[in-house]
Amino acid sequence: MMLEKGKKPDVVSCNTLLMGLCNNGKVDEAMKLFSAVLKDVKYIEPDVITFNCLIQGLCKEDQLDEAAEIYNMMIERGISGNIQSAEELLKDMFQMGLTPDAFTYSIIINRFSKLGQLEQAKLAFDRMISSGFKPSIHVYDSLLKGFSSQDEAEEIINLLRQMADEKIVLDPKMINTILNCLCHSSLGADVVKLLPTLPQKYQKGQASRAMSC
Repeated sequence: MMLEKGKKPDVVSCNTLLMGLCNNGKVDEAMKLFSAVLKDVKYIEPDVITFNCLIQGLCKEDQLDEAAEIYNMMIERGISGNIQSAEELLKDMFQMGLTPDAFTYSIIINRFSKLGQLEQAKLAFDRMISSGFKPSIHVYDSLLKGFSSQDEAEEIINLLRQMADEKIVLDPKMINTILNCLCHSSLGADVVKLLPTLPQKYQKGQASRAMSC
């Protein structure tokens, strides 16, 4: 293995090895390599591709608890504040033979949204749709929170219209996100008018709160 031969690996070579191991059903070896990197190779910073390789490999082997642990580790580490652009990140994945799935796109969109890099989040969102994947409610939630944090009222309205077209069913958490958006937005009235077009479990208390914003 590259660690034993004295070579100085980087995250790309590490990801390539992980991908090869996971694709060949050797997920236990992949996990050992990952653990060794975290413990002994301080100059390698695992990225979203690293974690995605392991999550996909573990899921294929039906090791769902382990996959959840890796996902939680990724969230806790925050991956990296110096994240690549969405275009570069997706390009690297394709070049490595990794085909981003809905879960991968969701992670990327969530990360860019939290970093406030909304153009990159939108680019990944558009690529997700053009690749034939249907965004989950969690993806919309990430984008709405990102737009809300930067008072992008028009983007909020456009996204709500798209959600209405897709017949997205809102849960209480999503409704609260929308209400927080419109309460801090100069276009709040327009958002309120749009809410009735969305399929939702809309409680009276939330409706009255929306109208008072």
